[in-house]
Amino acid sequence: QVVAGTWWFFILVTVASYTANLAAFLGRANKVYSIHTPDQLIAQRTMPYGTYRGYTLLKFVQNTTLPPYRSMGKYMQEHRDTAILDTKEEGLRRASEGNYAFIAGANYKYVLQNDWCNLTLASDPFFKSMIALPFPAGSPYLEPMNRALMAMQDEGILDSLKLKWLEKPGKCMEHNKQDGVLRINNFKGVFIVLLLGITAGGIVGLFECFGHQGRKLTKKG
Repeated sequence: QVVAGTWWFFILVTVASYTANLAAFLGRANKVYSIHTPDQLIAQRTMPYGTYRGYTLLKFVQNTTLPPYRSMGKYMQEHRDTAILDTKEEGLRRASEGNYAFIAGANYKYVLQNDWCNLTLASDPFFKSMIALPFPAGSPYLEPMNRALMAMQDEGILDSLKLKWLEKPGKCMEHNKQDGVLRINNFKGVFIVLLLGITAGGIVGLFECFGHQGRKLTKKG
């Protein structure tokens, strides 16, 4: 009975720990990944957001008539103190302190993956822009450059470079993978209780066995 009771206690604690961890993970996932697009960011009223001076997006939203960026620009003008920051570092610090969405260039993804493990990225880019290489009219380098870039695209070289420099997994990737994972150390106490229960059950069983043998010898005597 002692062994059986200890075993069921072990099963109960293990299942309860797994259930609690799963509930916490799902709650955290729903909270963190609730904003994916500019429309969702603008529609919510609980999380302030902003960008930094000198970023291309700031000038764009201040002058555009396209939704939803027009609404974003209006918001930033009305909340200049918190929405238009002086530096990127200030924006990252505000976001790391909680309840703030900082809008910056996609190239900052590498920085986040290595230095700001408590921050996460929206799944969709908020502001897509293309980078061009201007050449003088009639430049003899234009066509060779176009052909070289097209060849690099076709051969997958550009994708490889992007993966190497912009999307290379950083130390934060491993850190986030480990968050919320139940390990054997989390159940160390439960295993100790299980071992003690089995030991106690074995001792009780031995005493019962010796007692039974003693009673049999007494009856024979």
